[in-house]
Amino acid sequence: QRINDILSKIQYSDRIIFTGQLDRKSVIEKINSAYCLVLARPNNIQAKYGFPTKLGEYLSTGKPVIVTSVGDIPLFLKDGENAYIAKPDDVDSFADKLRECLDNPELAKLIGMKGKELVYNEFNYKEVTKNIIRAMK
Repeated sequence: QRINDILSKIQYSDRIIFTGQLDRKSVIEKINSAYCLVLARPNNIQAKYGFPTKLGEYLSTGKPVIVTSVGDIPLFLKDGENAYIAKPDDVDSFADKLRECLDNPELAKLIGMKGKELVYNEFNYKEVTKNIIRAMK
């Protein structure tokens, strides 16, 4: 109730929908119906290492993705090429990247498709397995 009270006082509160817990099928439907997908990770110890699984899932949809530049994310993603990359812990930077994505749907669609290509080229288990076997030899 406290959250609903706060939301009732802000602009665009009608655009925020609390769904409660969703089953797997409903989550997939929500993700696939989205215009873009966002992941604002803070610059903290948890985000310092690795590449979030959720980000790989988002990229694999072919939708444009807005994400913060933390951990291993900048090793794979390039701003304006295969994702929109915002500065971590910077609300204005994140808002700017959202605007870029929303203001140019044609470019956003291309960036989303490049993100999908990255996932299938860099995170494809068949290719990764080949690289591991080559490294072991």
